[in-house]
Amino acid sequence: MSLPGGTAPRLRAWIGPAVAILASLTLLVLPESARRAAATALEHSVFAPFRLAVGWGEGSLALRLKLHGLLAEETEAHLEQDRVRETQQENERLRRLLGFERRTMEELVPGAVVIRDRGRLGDVLTVEVPPGTVVPNGAAAVVPEGLIGWATEQREQRVRVACLTNRDVTLSVLDQRTRDEGILGWVPPAIMHLELHDIPMRSEWEEGDRVITSGLGTVFPRGLLVGWVQGSEIDQTGRGKKVFVRPAASPAQTEELFFLIQRPDGSWIAQDGDAPAEAAEDASDLYPIDPAMESENGAGTSFEDPGVLPVP
Repeated sequence: MSLPGGTAPRLRAWIGPAVAILASLTLLVLPESARRAAATALEHSVFAPFRLAVGWGEGSLALRLKLHGLLAEETEAHLEQDRVRETQQENERLRRLLGFERRTMEELVPGAVVIRDRGRLGDVLTVEVPPGTVVPNGAAAVVPEGLIGWATEQREQRVRVACLTNRDVTLSVLDQRTRDEGILGWVPPAIMHLELHDIPMRSEWEEGDRVITSGLGTVFPRGLLVGWVQGSEIDQTGRGKKVFVRPAASPAQTEELFFLIQRPDGSWIAQDGDAPAEAAEDASDLYPIDPAMESENGAGTSFEDPGVLPVP
């Protein structure tokens, strides 16, 4: 039986939609597991070759965009490095013009924690250093996380370190964001909790701000990370506020640390004439002695750092 000439093309035009409708109705009555199996089969048999044929263009474009992003980040990093280098060179030039000289440089001396103690005054660490190492009193003790304390006494190869969570340690710090300064100390019996008192009401110490050493004096170099601001509240007088700081370094988790010791940079520079070379190696000529020991001898204190006030 033959169909009229105009009927066959019209039937062929309806074959595709009819098959699609029939397949849709069949999938509707099938269970979900069967539908998932059919979709997986179509994905691997029909659509996979198509994606392999045209997908390389999209993948190449994505890789190209990612490469451009990485190149932009690298360029920005190089520019930032150049700006920092230019700033350092400008500072050196101004220092030379003003007659300022770098007298010291920092040296890292490693030490291993052998004893942890939490006494009446707070956290204290006993650190063992290499034989022959001289760690002056007041040398900063640091870990990769930040400042952890300072050296107070050395007996042979063991150095006593008073941590930031110790009443004998107070230091001058500043908010890295706002440059506001303050004196930071530990108030017992808090754990991993430091406080700044007598802070002006208008100061902007906000939660999450980085707290670093201010660099006043010669004990702690400027810029050592101390911790982060946790919050603030008005003090009892109502005329100021106190700021709470969480230390960056934890004495309980410290197994190794480094002492930041200042060494002479170049030749020894004396105030009155030339000094012998041996004087540069004498720690007593380069570093202040323990304030408590000096007070007992009646000589007063030789600390020149107004931001570090040891508590007797």
